[in-house]
Amino acid sequence: MGKQRSLDAQMLLGALAHIAEKLTTDSGDDALYEILSTLGMAVGVDRTYLFDFKLLPAGNLIASQRAEWVEVGQDRQIANPELQSFDMAESGFADWNEKMHNGEVVACRASELSAAQQEVLLEMQGILSIAFVPVFANGTLRWL
Repeated sequence: MGKQRSLDAQMLLGALAHIAEKLTTDSGDDALYEILSTLGMAVGVDRTYLFDFKLLPAGNLIASQRAEWVEVGQDRQIANPELQSFDMAESGFADWNEKMHNGEVVACRASELSAAQQEVLLEMQGILSIAFVPVFANGTLRWL
């Protein structure tokens, strides 16, 4: 982490074309891993995750990590119990709920977040910057 990387537009376009093809032709965990690794390498990050979300009757949005890709040498988080059944509001991310449902991207440096959000991202996982992209599949919210 902490490396400065430049974004290659041609590489990103190629990755997006590959991802679109995978989404229309393949399914399952292998396809998810390939999509996440393609995206991660194309944008030059050290990890990409996919979260599934469910809305509880009380209105709480609950996130659970479903898949991940991490660059060699980075700690995997897929077995981290704190990333399963993660209550967004209770954990200090209530302000992201509306953005997700409106299809908005959340992108920032961890240092720009609230203290509670920094604790989850920066202190617990070492995340320095983040981009959450809402994805709706069959009417279900997912985040990359």
